[in-house]
Parts: sequence; structure tokens; C-alpha cells
Amino acid sequence: MNVEKKVIFHLKKALFYLPDYPEALLELCNIYFDNNLNEEAEKLLGNYNKTNQTVGYIEALISMNKGNYDDASDKLSKIITENSELTYLKTARELETKRNNKRNLSKYLEMLVDRVPENGWYYLELSKLLNPEIDYQRICYLLDTSIELLKEKLEPKISKIEFLWKNSIFLTNTKFRKSNEQLIEELEILLITHPNNQRIIRLLSEIYIQENSYSDIIRTLDKIYRKDDSKLNFIIGKAFFEKKDFKKSIIYLSRIKKDPIYNFDSSFLKSIIFRILKDYKKSISNQKIAYEAYDSHLRELESKYKSLIENNDFQGAKTVIQEKNKARRNMSELCLDMYLHHEKDKGSHFYLSQSINIYSQNHKALYYMGLYHKNRCLNESLTYFIKSLQLEWDFYEGHVQIADCYEGIGQLQEAAKHRKISNQIRS
Repeated sequence: MNVEKKVIFHLKKALFYLPDYPEALLELCNIYFDNNLNEEAEKLLGNYNKTNQTVGYIEALISMNKGNYDDASDKLSKIITENSELTYLKTARELETKRNNKRNLSKYLEMLVDRVPENGWYYLELSKLLNPEIDYQRICYLLDTSIELLKEKLEPKISKIEFLWKNSIFLTNTKFRKSNEQLIEELEILLITHPNNQRIIRLLSEIYIQENSYSDIIRTLDKIYRKDDSKLNFIIGKAFFEKKDFKKSIIYLSRIKKDPIYNFDSSFLKSIIFRILKDYKKSISNQKIAYEAYDSHLRELESKYKSLIENNDFQGAKTVIQEKNKARRNMSELCLDMYLHHEKDKGSHFYLSQSINIYSQNHKALYYMGLYHKNRCLNESLTYFIKSLQLEWDFYEGHVQIADCYEGIGQLQEAAKHRKISNQIRS
């Protein structure tokens, strides 16, 4: 008889003489669970009163093992209401993490922090579930406590810096607010003792991006660079683009292969670079790739936004909104360029309309729509020129064209006014 069979034999014997011995019952069922013998555990429980808490807890474990997480959650909730034993709380925490039910998880972590105040991981985990806009003081307390309790661990320190950076908008005029310069200094210090820690490096690069510190982005990410990492390729490629080192930028951007998150942005940047380098064939080719990748890019951003909101990362969600707006502006410019390239082709007007529909504040697209209608309907043309100038009043060509329209419909005073403005802009 092996050791496990001996244990089962003695546990069964103990339950024969003391059937209400909860520790023995739980231990026996745990052995059954470890060996995928759920049916044996269920058969055993059939001999017990369903109101017994240990029986209820084991039934919750059986539901968990079967993947019936909602049923297990209900059972555990009822048990914990009557008895918040540590074993029950730990299981409930594990279960609600699997269910991704942040409300219940937060509730159980609050109880665990109270029951086990020396466990720094519970403080850290709870800090990530609270609303930073409302609970930033409590979050800072939880993070500081986790740092104190987990002195040798890096994760709480990085989490604190990340929280301060991502939620700086909520910390303005508070004692918790730190500048990007201060956060960079703290991360650089951590990097000295942990030179290859990816989380430190990625967070540091994100702050450098916000600071437009392109040389530092390249220097930092070089430590963890991998050719197959689309995000790293895009960030480094864009940094070289901003430094006007277009040949190096192309090298990194070209390593991004059909990635739904970065395919649009990388192809859009490459189309601009090839235009600057006067390789118009490759510029047009990358425009087409970016055009086809736009819809999936927006879907990815929308999915990312929802995930961040669910995780109370409101500053991150705000950044995604900015990314979506930027994507719309870029797509609008792309459609306008495609219209101008195909201007004489039948159906090219579709790209111009799309440019305005995607981003209605593109003053150049509105201007070209005005030009498109100029030989067809002066009043229609005038409408678009007015909208264009409302967005960019110092647009010389807009004043020239609107003056022609006013003259064409007999409004000579308005025409003279806009000609005067265009002359002032030109001088």
C-alpha cells in the first residue's frame, strides 16, 4: 500500500469513528480532487448534512473543479457570510480571480488584508482594484504598505511608480504628485540593480515617449530588444522617425508583420518616409496596407479601451482615446493623399468623402472638397471653404478660393475682404 492509499485508509477510518471531523473530511476530499476523483468526493458528501459548512465548502470546490464558477461563488459567499475562515477567503480570492469579478475580489481582499495584515501581496493586489480617481489616498497607503512588507521584492516599487505616472491627472495639487523627471530618476535607480528587468524598461520607455525623449527611448529599449516584438519595433522605429533617421526607422518598422495593433501606424509612417525619400511607389503601397488595416486597428483600440475601464485604469483609457483620435486624423490624411494621387480617376471622390467622414476637422480635406464642387455648384463649394477656414483661418489658399466663389455669386465686398486677408497672410 503506497503512502497516499494509507492516508486515504486512515482518513476514512477517522471519519468512521468521528463522522463530523471537518479536517479529516476536507483532507480526504482534497486527495480525491488532486487525483481527479470528483465522483468519489460527491459520493462521500452524500452521507452528510448539507448545512454543514465544511460540506458546503467542499461542494463549492467540486463546482470549481467542474468549471461551474458562478455556482461555486454563490456557495462560498453564503459560507463566508457566516464564517470568514481564512481557508474560505483564500479559495474565494482564487475563484473570483478566475471569474474576473473585481467587486467580489475586492471584497475578499479587504477581508484578507484585515485577517492577514502581514501579507504584503494582498495589499498590492487590492491597490490595483480600487478607483484611482476616488481612492488615490487609500491606493498610495496600500502600495506603501506592500513596499514596506515586501522590502526585497521589486514589484511593489514598480507598481507605485506606475500608479503615480498613469494617474497623475488625479494627483495634481496633492502630496502624492511626482513629476516625470522624478519618476524617471527612481526607475533609473532601480535599473542599476535590475538592468534586464523588462517591466522597468518598458515603463521607463513609456515615460520617455511622453517626454519626447527619443534618444533615451532607443537607449533604454535596446536592452530588451527582440526582432519579433512588434511593440518594440514600432516604438524604436517611431523614435528614429522623430529623429529624422529615416533609414533606421524603416528597418524597425518593416519588422512588423500583420500585427492588428501596429500594422496601421507602421504602414502609415512608412508611407510618409518613402514619400520624403521620393520612393513614391513604396509610399503608395504602404498607404494601401494602412488603409486596409485601419478598421482592425480601431477594433483593437476599442477592445483595449474596454479592458482598461474594467480594470479601473482611467488614465490608460484616456491615452487610448487619444490614440483613437490620432488614428482618425492619420486615416483622414491618408484618404486625402489617396484622393490627390487618384484625383483624375473615376470614383476618387470616394476617398475625399471618406477623409471628411472619418475626421470632420481636416481643414485641407474640406478645402479640396470645396475645389471639387467649385465647377459644379458655387454655393456648395462656398460651404466647404467656410468650414475649412473656420478650422484654419491662416490658410492662404482657402482665402484665395473663397474670394473667387464670392465674386462668382456677386458678393464683391466679401470677395475683396478675403483677397485682402490672403495678401496679408502672404506678406
